Amino acid sequence: MALEWGLNYLDMAPAYNKGDTERAFGKLIAASPGRRASVFLATKVRDFNKVRNGMYQDILGGLPERKQEAIRRKAARLREERAVQKPDYHRDYFPGQQKTHEPAYLRAACARSSAPRSRGVPGSGASSASRSRGA
Repeated sequence: MALEWGLNYLDMAPAYNKGDTERAFGKLIAASPGRRASVFLATKVRDFNKVRNGMYQDILGGLPERKQEAIRRKAARLREERAVQKPDYHRDYFPGQQKTHEPAYLRAACARSSAPRSRGVPGSGASSASRSRGA
């Protein structure tokens, strides 16, 4: 019914109704050929955070202590600037979600501070001159 009224953004996660939400949306979309092209689907994969956090912890741990501290300060500044700890700013969707803020901002600070510096990587900081020289 909502799709007929123009709703075109479907948000789901494997944790919603033990995966039944994703299955129900799949059946709904499959029931009408051509419907998929008019619907935006969003899903969350929470376990990926564990893998990603581990990767960034490995990167961070391999940096000199001074660089690690600079990244930790940057993460704290990002959280402060965005005021995510401010009461009523953030709504928890699952128990313990507040504990995910620190690793998320640490990842963001680490990613910005330790961007890849390889040829052909967008945003890597490698100049076009250095790429053309094969550096």
